[in-house]
Amino acid sequence: MSKKTTYQVITEIYEQENKVTPDLLVEYSRPEDAPLHNRFEWDDTLAGHQYRKVQARHIINTVKIEIPNQTEAEVTPAMVSVVDENNDRAYIPTVVAMLDVNMREFVLSEAMHHLNGARERYQSLADISTDTRLNIVIEKLDDAALVASQIKETGE
Repeated sequence: MSKKTTYQVITEIYEQENKVTPDLLVEYSRPEDAPLHNRFEWDDTLAGHQYRKVQARHIINTVKIEIPNQTEAEVTPAMVSVVDENNDRAYIPTVVAMLDVNMREFVLSEAMHHLNGARERYQSLADISTDTRLNIVIEKLDDAALVASQIKETGE
């Protein structure tokens, strides 16, 4: 399935419904001859298990802990996703990841990747908009990227 075809499908949904939602995309993709039909898992047993995994990730990602510092406690995610020794994704305590040089590097690289992705998305919006607030967002993302790269270079 090419991106162009995917774009055509979501554009068609928008033109017919005046919006695109996940529910609409699923319904438009349900017929076996629909262009995006094969992009979905239609076996409800398998799909149910996959959805429970999405829910489990959400649950894990919502757990926060307080880490005391010199002035006040900072709230941070309790667990962080890393690649384990078998090259599989797994969650480990954030504190453990930050104490291990290799895991910390992985987490920082992932953070930079997400930060750069966010910057690209907002830059794309700024390119087609006259709203100057987007430029402020981009500047803040650039500032954050600079700080993150300095942290990565110094190992602090």
